[in-house]
Formats: sequence, structure tokens, C-alpha cells
Amino acid sequence: MRFVVQSKKATLINLLVILFSLSFYMFILLLILYTIEAKTFFPKDIILDIKGNPEEFLEPKPFLSVLEQIHISLFLYITSMLVVSSILYRTLVSNSLKSFLITVGFLSAVLEELSILGVVYISDTFAYVKFISFLVFVITLTVINTVNLISFLTGKIK
Repeated sequence: MRFVVQSKKATLINLLVILFSLSFYMFILLLILYTIEAKTFFPKDIILDIKGNPEEFLEPKPFLSVLEQIHISLFLYITSMLVVSSILYRTLVSNSLKSFLITVGFLSAVLEELSILGVVYISDTFAYVKFISFLVFVITLTVINTVNLISFLTGKIK
């Protein structure tokens, strides 16, 4: 990714980054829609998905499936953050804002996934932590992507 955003004179590379940023909004939207449709968005759905409900004959999710979900989602979230952060690195935004956005993004991604283990082992309250962390993660991704897009459209890159 460093090569892609290294030169501000490479107009085709700038076009590539702009098109990537525009398509990344579709990724964020589909991530939200998938989470809602998979019944893992709202806290009560998260608890029901993980712990099941004997009255409705819903089995609890096996622990191996929970670990697999955490593993796949965390990889996807961290990879997404790395890609948009590497583009953000080349913008002319202040370093403190860059550091803040990147830190919030990574921490919310990790907290969102680890809170699933909190639901399994500690308390159902961690479903609310997962919900809030997911929202913070999505908002952070959207803000970073918007900053990237505006920076590349206006030519304010290193």
C-alpha cells in the first residue's frame, strides 16, 4: 500500500485510491447490513446468538464456533484498519488526529471481538460493550475513509 500512496504526482494511483475509498463505503454499509441480518447487531440478539434460548429450542453456539467468529472478524477488522490507516498516513492531517483515529479504530475492533468472550464467561452486559464498540469501529472507519477521500480529491497528500 505504501507504493500506492507514495507519490502525489501519480494521477492514476490517486484515481485508484479515490475509487477504493468510494467502494469502501459500500464495504462499511454491507458490514452493517450483514451484522443486522446475522442477528449479531443489537445486544439482545447477541446474547441470544451466543447463549441460545431453551424456550425457543435455540441451542447455544459451540465455543469453537465463537472462537472461529472472533478469529475471522478480528482479522477482517484489523486488515480494514491497516488499509485505511496506511492511506491516512500520507494525508496532511495532523499527527495527533491520525494517532487518535487509528488508536480508537484498533481498540474498538479488538474490544468488540473480545467482548464476545465477556458474554460467554462473565456477564450479558458485555453484549452492550460489543454493540457500542462495533458502532465506534464503524464510525471511525467512516471518518478515516472520508478524510482519505477528501485529502486525495483536494491533493492534500505527502
